[in-house]
Amino acid sequence: MSQLDAIALSKAVKQRLVDFALDDHFVRDPKLAEACRILWSGAPELGGLLSDLWIEGAFPAKAADESLQDLVEQNLFSADLCNHLDMRKVIPRQRPLYLHQRDAITQAQATYPKDAKPALVVTAGTGAGKTESFFLPILNDLYNHKKSEGGGVKCIILYPMNALVNDQVDRLYRWLSGQQRVTLFHFTSETPEDTFRANQDGVPEWERCRMRTRREARGLETHDGRRINIITSPRGPVPDIIITNYSMLEYMLCRPQDAVFFGKSLRAIVLDEAHLYTGTLAAEITLLLRRLLDRCEQAPEDVIHFATSATIGRDMPGELETFAARLFTKDQSLVKVIRGQTTRQPLPIESPPKAIHTAAEIVSCNWLDHPTIEIDSQCEAQLAQNNKICTTLSESLSLLVDESIVKEAHRQDGDIPAVLLHETLKYAPLVHKLESILWECKRLSLHDLTRHLWETADENAIRATALLLQLGASARIRVGDYPLLPNRIHILARPTDGLVICLNRACSGPNDLKLEGLGCISEGSRDRCTYCQSATLSLYRCDNCGAWALAGVYDETHTCLKPVPALWPPEELLRLTINSYVGAEQIAIDSSTGRSDGKGTSGRIFYTLPVCSQCKTEDPKDWKAFAQLESLALSILAESVLVELPEYPSPAKLWLPARGRRMLVFSDSRQGAARLGPRLTRQHEIQLVRVAIIQCFSKYPVVDEPVIKDLQTEIERLEHELEQSMLTSAQHQQKERKLSQARQELTDAQVGGAIGDWINAMTRVPVLEELIDTESAINHEALRWQEKAEEEWKNNVERVHKELKLLLAREFARPTQRQVSLETLGLAEVTYPGLDVLQIPENVSGLLPTIVAREQLQRYWTAFLASLCDTLRTDGAITLGSDEEDKSYQFSDLIGHWCAETKEISSRSVRFVGATNRQRRRRFAAEVLKKCGISEDTTVALVESQKRSSTWKSAKT
Repeated sequence: MSQLDAIALSKAVKQRLVDFALDDHFVRDPKLAEACRILWSGAPELGGLLSDLWIEGAFPAKAADESLQDLVEQNLFSADLCNHLDMRKVIPRQRPLYLHQRDAITQAQATYPKDAKPALVVTAGTGAGKTESFFLPILNDLYNHKKSEGGGVKCIILYPMNALVNDQVDRLYRWLSGQQRVTLFHFTSETPEDTFRANQDGVPEWERCRMRTRREARGLETHDGRRINIITSPRGPVPDIIITNYSMLEYMLCRPQDAVFFGKSLRAIVLDEAHLYTGTLAAEITLLLRRLLDRCEQAPEDVIHFATSATIGRDMPGELETFAARLFTKDQSLVKVIRGQTTRQPLPIESPPKAIHTAAEIVSCNWLDHPTIEIDSQCEAQLAQNNKICTTLSESLSLLVDESIVKEAHRQDGDIPAVLLHETLKYAPLVHKLESILWECKRLSLHDLTRHLWETADENAIRATALLLQLGASARIRVGDYPLLPNRIHILARPTDGLVICLNRACSGPNDLKLEGLGCISEGSRDRCTYCQSATLSLYRCDNCGAWALAGVYDETHTCLKPVPALWPPEELLRLTINSYVGAEQIAIDSSTGRSDGKGTSGRIFYTLPVCSQCKTEDPKDWKAFAQLESLALSILAESVLVELPEYPSPAKLWLPARGRRMLVFSDSRQGAARLGPRLTRQHEIQLVRVAIIQCFSKYPVVDEPVIKDLQTEIERLEHELEQSMLTSAQHQQKERKLSQARQELTDAQVGGAIGDWINAMTRVPVLEELIDTESAINHEALRWQEKAEEEWKNNVERVHKELKLLLAREFARPTQRQVSLETLGLAEVTYPGLDVLQIPENVSGLLPTIVAREQLQRYWTAFLASLCDTLRTDGAITLGSDEEDKSYQFSDLIGHWCAETKEISSRSVRFVGATNRQRRRRFAAEVLKKCGISEDTTVALVESQKRSSTWKSAKT
């Protein structure tokens, strides 16, 4: 968290989650809306949507006494491999290994009964070098056993998803580059079949140690792309190592062309991220590995197995041994668990300041306001140099350590803030205490950590603790070093999960969570009040108008009403209200037990609610619970966190998406991960476009009052000139054309401006430059971007500007009543020029029974026609300008439809006038007439008689 303000992040995420939940669950009742805000913003154990910040000490892994050179001298590691890794600067020969890395190398070569090979389970923290724990033993084994005892590959490394495969392949390739004794092949659905396809896809030409195509890996093609005729020439070599995922391995075992990969040469199998293999998936992987061994004519004892994970196991004796024995079909005595250990970094003796300063004094000082790590022109990380920040820090650090320490450190810091922080904070008593707390407690909430550190947890103390964590994580001597106080922050978020309300008027809970005549609201579907243990029922809301009601379902005895379980069919729940109305059916419910059979002692009367009391909807599907999908909360969380992340510390950030901010998102589900990336990408693009639209409205408007006055003046001038008799016929025609154009521009301006003008204005909004044109992005090449980044980015921006009509269409082509958009939020409006001059047709006006009705309808006629046009957009009866443009739209099936008056001509047409009274437009028209004071019977007759009248014709005009 060295570059991140954790508290600001937490507040921003909570604000976004709560605001979105309130918008998503709109209610008319301000008291209920405020109660929801208080509940969802509160403590997580009482219904809050965001947890406290949790802090974990990220202490480094414990180092062994031996280095690779030491293992070479003990004949436990290949000298050639050691020299190669040292030359590649991957693992320096003299650098001590971590304990779990050393143990993996030695355990892999240990002697077991009947020369059996073990299964090694390596658990270590994130970033503790688990990958090296199987790379090193496997490469050592392959270097020491050059000859194959049979056909096929020697090692198969399995990952649960392609993203992890791609990362590890590139890493292993860097290790193996510059040698030819061990070869590598990356086999996923993205791997090209042959050299022709590889060239088309822009796959780089790797060194010989990494095979490029499937045909090369099968021995049917040379590394430079020449075809091998296996009838006249020997087949080429297969790779030593294949890195793939378990789905692809399943396909490989089934395909005859991949049979060449399987044989008696198999020596090692690796399962990384082994914590994902649980339940049914673990059983499937076990059977898959058995099939693999059978295909290679090997027994489980003939092959060494590795399983690695940062989170597997619960430290229960024998748990991992049993798991691995079943997973790899091995005797449990052959399973060895290697647990990574952490260690504390040594700190010198404390050197306290002359006076003890309060948390308030510490947070009031100026500290870091710039990143301590930057990226140079070669894309390499380096410690930032900034004399001004060092001077500012030296003035503030005297609050934490002795002033003489600060002065000496500042004299030798080289204007590098990270160095200054390291050389001073290592003497700070508060940092010593903080480090001890994190070591002893491992992980704890920021609130508890603050209380341990300051013996209080007020706002200043919490901010001071977060500041010390940030400073400690920024302090280091070299860019690749562990920071002085390494730590991770954790924050948990969740979506809304429904609301229940206590039936007890005298509920003992807080008043700001109570509704009139009822008790407190609570999160979830619990059937007892959190505060007084009385019975509860669910709260539901009308999605049309925001009215709320109680909802419940009967238990199996049909004597008690309970809160509605998740996914319960809306047709089968009972809606209730505490307000009486004419014809209401009464139900007596005991507020203590929820009994509705009249046997309770605290009964009170409720009334059934078959129709919404506000909008009169009868459709039960219009009633929704106060609950959201997890995927929605994840999207909000990801976007909120991304915004709060610091920008990429490099000049190149100006032409990087999101200014170079980077965020990794993981999912334990392959299907979830496959959907997650595209969804979050689209979510980010939508947010960027919306931000650009709002900025365009405020900074680059196409219309304002001076523009309208200029157009009015121009129209007056042209009208005056046309009255002159001295004009020639040609001049008269020219001025009439100009007058017609000016009037049209004025009409457009008075309703906000034409879409073409807004597209031109949008090109001036800088934030749009962060978008990537996806169609051309598939041809991007890393080398060209490194050489001509600014030129490539300008080309990308030009392509994005050409797609602005499609981007605006995503937001405005179809109104989305039930989804969040700029239109539904009231931040933008789609207008229809010319509707304001249309009058009620006389044959319709004459049928209205009263003068009041005519006046009411006339008052709302323009808005009524605009709403009808909105319904046409909802039906997709809108075009971007041509059939070609409609087809290029991402959701082309949803637009470009035709509208006929009373017929559906084709599958891409809709009828304007519905065939029945339940059609949306007919129901809407009837409701408008009723609101104008016309009786229901007259309304039905009027709508039916006027189906073909000019009312609808004027609306369509």
